[in-house]
This record gives sequence, C-alpha cells and structure tokens, in this order.
Amino acid sequence: MEERRGARRWAVNKDAELQVQDQSNVFPCIVEDLSTSGMRISLGRNLFPEVFSKITLALGDALSFDAGAHVAWQESQDNRNTYGLSFSNIDQGQRNRIERYINNNFTDQILESNNDQWWKGF
Repeated sequence: MEERRGARRWAVNKDAELQVQDQSNVFPCIVEDLSTSGMRISLGRNLFPEVFSKITLALGDALSFDAGAHVAWQESQDNRNTYGLSFSNIDQGQRNRIERYINNNFTDQILESNNDQWWKGF
C-alpha cells in the first residue's frame, strides 16, 4: 500500500483527553500515533465525524493543542472506536508544539527512522 500521509506518524500510545467543539465534556482516549498532519486515536465511544472539526487534545501536561480535523477512516472493534484523523485546520504554532513534543519524547524512533534511511542519497 502506498503511503499518502504528508508527514510520518510516530507511535505514541499514551492516554489523553479529547474535547470536541466547544463542549465542556472531555473524553478519555488513547493517542496511538501522531504527526504534525494528523493522528490516530481510540476511545470508548462512537463520535460523529463532524465533531472533530474543532478539537482540543491534551496529553497530560506534556502537550495540549487545538486543531480542526476530518476523519479519514474509522474502525469499531471490541467497544473501542479508532479514528484516523487528518488535520484540516491547524495553525503553525500548534504544529510547532506537536513537533517539539515528538522531538523531545520520541528520539529513539527518530534515530531509528534516520538509520533506516541512510542509503537513500546514493
């Protein structure tokens, strides 16, 4: 399968809190992977795709950002709903926050990725 993502996704697999639209409800979720262009999250409830048009996601104290996203795909299995989200409305400041979070927390994956690519210039 051809990769169509604009940016590489990094495996996160951490608990987070998702707030949708301008509601006060916060949904516990798991951020499975993340990049500056999107993420995969799973949660215990089924949400309409439209609610992702304005979200706030918090990964504890380490990262919080606001974005608009659209659902690229959805899968439901064993009372978990997994969403592949593509950021459709996110400013550069929020992207920078995500990039800093990845650089500060996933250097092992970054180094592994760079080692896998060393030969591509030849």
